Amino acid sequence: MAAGIVVATVIVFVGLIAVVSPFYRSFDESKYLGIGYSMLAGNGPRTVFGAVFTPHSPLWPMVVVAPDVWFGIDAFDWGHLLNAIAGVGVLVAVAVLGWRVRPVVGALAAVGYLAVPYLHDLTRTARLDVPAAALALAYLVVGFDAVRRGSVRRGLVAGFIFAVAFLVKEIALPFAPVPFLVGILVGRPLASIARVAAVVLAVAIAGTSWWFVMFASYSHTVYRLGTPAWTLVPLFIVAVIAIVVGLAAPSLASHPAIARTTGRLRSSVPAGVRAHGRAIAGWGLGFAWFAGLTIFFDRNPELKGNGLFQPGQYALYIATWLPQLVVVVLFGAVGVVLGLIARQRSSGAERDGIDAMLMATLCGAPLVLLVIAVGEPPRNYLAQIGILTVIAAAGWFRAIEWALTSRRSVATILVFVAVGAAAGAIVARAVPPLSLLVGLPAGALAGLAIAFRPTGQPSGSDARDGRPALTAATLGAALVAVLLLASTVLAGHALTYRESATGDARAGAVEAAAKWIVANRPPGTKIGFGSFLGYETALDVATGYPMVQLHQTLAVFDPKAPLGLAQGSGPPVDDWIAVENSRREREFYVFRGGVFARAVKASGISIYVYDTGPTTSVPALLGALTPDHGFTELFSQSFPVVAGDGSTTVTDTHIFAVDPSRLSFADSPMYISDGSMNRLVTLLERDPATSPATAAALADRLALWPDTPGDQALIDRLRVLAAR
Repeated sequence: MAAGIVVATVIVFVGLIAVVSPFYRSFDESKYLGIGYSMLAGNGPRTVFGAVFTPHSPLWPMVVVAPDVWFGIDAFDWGHLLNAIAGVGVLVAVAVLGWRVRPVVGALAAVGYLAVPYLHDLTRTARLDVPAAALALAYLVVGFDAVRRGSVRRGLVAGFIFAVAFLVKEIALPFAPVPFLVGILVGRPLASIARVAAVVLAVAIAGTSWWFVMFASYSHTVYRLGTPAWTLVPLFIVAVIAIVVGLAAPSLASHPAIARTTGRLRSSVPAGVRAHGRAIAGWGLGFAWFAGLTIFFDRNPELKGNGLFQPGQYALYIATWLPQLVVVVLFGAVGVVLGLIARQRSSGAERDGIDAMLMATLCGAPLVLLVIAVGEPPRNYLAQIGILTVIAAAGWFRAIEWALTSRRSVATILVFVAVGAAAGAIVARAVPPLSLLVGLPAGALAGLAIAFRPTGQPSGSDARDGRPALTAATLGAALVAVLLLASTVLAGHALTYRESATGDARAGAVEAAAKWIVANRPPGTKIGFGSFLGYETALDVATGYPMVQLHQTLAVFDPKAPLGLAQGSGPPVDDWIAVENSRREREFYVFRGGVFARAVKASGISIYVYDTGPTTSVPALLGALTPDHGFTELFSQSFPVVAGDGSTTVTDTHIFAVDPSRLSFADSPMYISDGSMNRLVTLLERDPATSPATAAALADRLALWPDTPGDQALIDRLRVLAAR
């Protein structure tokens, strides 16, 4: 029955992919395609703008574009197919990991992840996030099996999967030690664990070495480690020694002298510690890995010195993402708590399976902290979500088992009603024509009906403590009901959002800009692009146009800086000309007048394309792009989108002629949107270190863009700060 539920889950997932359209391409997808074409042309990992790109290896870009280069198969279509396969892989891997606990837990885990629309949404792209998550989970599946069997062959496969996963996106790194730590917990021979680990390490190094060498040739540092390139040599030597020792571990362990030494060491350990030695060692090493990664990630340069633990950033992140999945998240959170309770009440293979997921959660947590701290979306920790889904599935299975086998009481009736109401709320949020006023009572009534279902009488060996046994038919009916609920949630979401909210608008802006360039400027004209829709438009522009990207940078809040913003540890900056909120609370997207003017002159562009929209753009820059500053608008077009709630978002494309002789922003105000100004002023108000001079300078330099009624109130708040 459990296997059938997993198969049905996959069928629903794939079926919905087949009936909805892929989302319009994102800048990431367009960027990676350009890198792939550059690699296969022999030009190295370069974007369409000629910049070297080294945050990730070029493996995924090459895989996506290779069929186009070799056989003329559309790269986006191929990428969508690979993502669909990877999405199925995530569901199957989650099911297999849950199966290690109990088969029914595997089925529930797969169904549980089916109910998370975010996975399905990402599968409708050509991005690398879902493939990276599928490969990371596959590494855990194969790695657990290799350690359990002590199999060198499976270790070779696990090492290969890890290498590919790391090259696609290095989110697999936190999971690297998990199979071996779990092997320690469950009592596998240490020598056997060491041998399998050595095989995995050897294959992983062999598979990823080319990228480390390529990265070092461009940056003269070690990938992600940041040490000088020459340190690759000692690191490689240490790795080789570890591999040799690991491969020799079984022979070394059987050597009489070593056996006597280990025996003496074991006997010197207190009996109480020795009895729990495996648990102490396994969890101790797991927490050490967690601490080491946390410290390492805390120094990540993307944090701009703010550190991993920023309460305000965590609040902003939750406010951004939780509303979209609040009920599903609550269901999952309750399930995780129930899973921890289930772990305490289980034993044998069931407890080992839950412990494996808890270890993976512990080791993977630092990456989640980093993602939140830098404001990246949850797509970067899809694997961690899958692991938590397994833990939640174990907890919910125990809860279902208890509820369906308990005598009817006020407590069980309330539980059924509450769970039914929550399920109704999930369906109501997923199917817009419904509302919570319908979903909540309907779900509660369904729960009440289940609570008063006929249960029969306990008898003989089928009874447990006077409770009716959980029969296969009852369990099967429960699984089918959960599958139907999850399918309804996903179908309601997918069919409602057949296209992204702004997909048509972005496509229209890209098409309009590309057509204008080709129709109005001859090949050889050098074109500059901003960040938003820059990669997408550049891919659509005919070959023969040299292109560069001139985009915003990042600044961090500094209450003592001349205008409240700073960059790095350099001298104070006071030439900001445009500011917009970034995805981090204390960080802003910015343009500096002097830097931007010099970059435009140095690039030699005669046309600048600047698009604005809901994300990754600084609309306020348009206030500074005027003829007086060397920019004359030649073309513009707006693409509004009206949401279901009546709100409107607008995507605009603007094309400017550039006059280098007039390029200067010396007299430009600091243009800022009202939302960005509100955040900046709020940060200044909250920080006791705020300088009155900073507030006064901002009040004099700021220009709200666009100018809207009520903006004077923000200026007045700055005046108050300046006077204190």
